[in-house]
Amino acid sequence: MKSVNKINLNNKLIIYSIDIFQVKVIAEKVPAAQDLCAWCIAIEEYYDAKKRLEPMQQQIDSLKPQMKVAAQNFRASKKAFIEGL
Repeated sequence: MKSVNKINLNNKLIIYSIDIFQVKVIAEKVPAAQDLCAWCIAIEEYYDAKKRLEPMQQQIDSLKPQMKVAAQNFRASKKAFIEGL
């Protein structure tokens, strides 16, 4: 995602909201532009999904240390239990 300018994605072009900016329509008008149209739509959808998922990823990352400690405690308890048998 580093190669796509974030400012361009934040300021979406009006063209995305125009009904004719669809792969099928573009392919009928200018076949050579079909793949570029598909790429533009895909990169926008990817960026929108990434924006929605970012807070969840941050939450996951913040919980990793807690999960690590819980796993260590579990392993220690399991070891103590097994040794006590």
